[in-house]
Amino acid sequence: MPALAMVILVVCVAAALILDRLWLDAARVELTTAAEAAALAAAGRLADDDRLRTDADGTAIIEAARFTAWSIAADNRVAGSVVEMDTSPDGDIRFGVVTDDPTTGVPVFLETDHNPTSVIVRAQAIRRRGNGVALFFRGLTGVETGNVVSFAEASINNRVIGFRSILRANVPAMPLGILESDVTGTRKDTWEWQIVQQNGQDLYGYDEASHFVTNGPDGIREIVLTYESSTSDVSTSEENGSQETSPNFQIIDTGNGLLEQQCRRQILEGWDEEDLAQFGGEFVLSSSSQPIDGSDSMFLECLSEFEQMIGHKRICVLYQDDSLANELGIGRLQATQFVAGRILAIDGAETGSTQIVFQPAVVSTRTAIIDETLSEDLANPYVFKLQLTH
Repeated sequence: MPALAMVILVVCVAAALILDRLWLDAARVELTTAAEAAALAAAGRLADDDRLRTDADGTAIIEAARFTAWSIAADNRVAGSVVEMDTSPDGDIRFGVVTDDPTTGVPVFLETDHNPTSVIVRAQAIRRRGNGVALFFRGLTGVETGNVVSFAEASINNRVIGFRSILRANVPAMPLGILESDVTGTRKDTWEWQIVQQNGQDLYGYDEASHFVTNGPDGIREIVLTYESSTSDVSTSEENGSQETSPNFQIIDTGNGLLEQQCRRQILEGWDEEDLAQFGGEFVLSSSSQPIDGSDSMFLECLSEFEQMIGHKRICVLYQDDSLANELGIGRLQATQFVAGRILAIDGAETGSTQIVFQPAVVSTRTAIIDETLSEDLANPYVFKLQLTH
């Protein structure tokens, strides 16, 4: 009987240890999920519209990203308890860059507050902090709680050359093309003039907290996209000092065939895998421009969808227009670059002359395609790839 009792005790202790180990393994999976979610949220916050402001406060961006990581982690549970993080500068959320070690070539994380592009999150449920994972058989084993620690790293990269749809995730884009520049140098309604050279207006802003468009400058210039219906007269702009003979934006054929229903869907839902099949599965703009069809006569058919997208960030395309439109208003364009932004206002739709206020923005997406050989000077300031790294 004593021997049998000893065997039963040993078996029970072994079973208790196995069950507690399985419990800790499950808690580790939950903690890893929380750490990865927090790291992705913080890295995404680094790719913020503040990057486009000349007076951007780098410290404020980092602190906002740190708070975002803490907030996302707190929304998760590990073994039924809230995930807690130390938000001090030397705590669980660190910022820096990933670079290759010059000796070994192995990627290493270098902590820095100067333009960080990577975030490391350390999630801990440990006895020392008083938040260890409670064990089932603590009375039998004499151990009250177990320690679980998980690390996650996420990074942003703006060496973007194109996009692909992945895991049924659509590219957050619209079939909207904006005139990049004017070869004659006379037009002043181009992206180059109004945005790059900072000659555009700054009359609106967007409140990320309330999700409302605000009146008044916010430090990011806007471009005014003008559409003239066929019944309205093309007027001469005294401010520009030249007569605009064509609109400065078009609906472009990104796999939609310039069909009204398909264009409406893309405006609301983005580009899916079937749309990008037209480009071989990947819409890439790298060393050369991409010929693409565009229409300057479809805007009114898609007006309702554009109005629904006010305030939403979306990727668009810049183009050069060196061709004449056919009788259907369709012309051959040269797509040159990806940009991102949001519509802030649409005015005058009933008058025949419609103005769309479009403000540049920064978008981070998993669907971006990266070319690591691209120089920093050619990196895209508006679009970043967001991903978990090593």
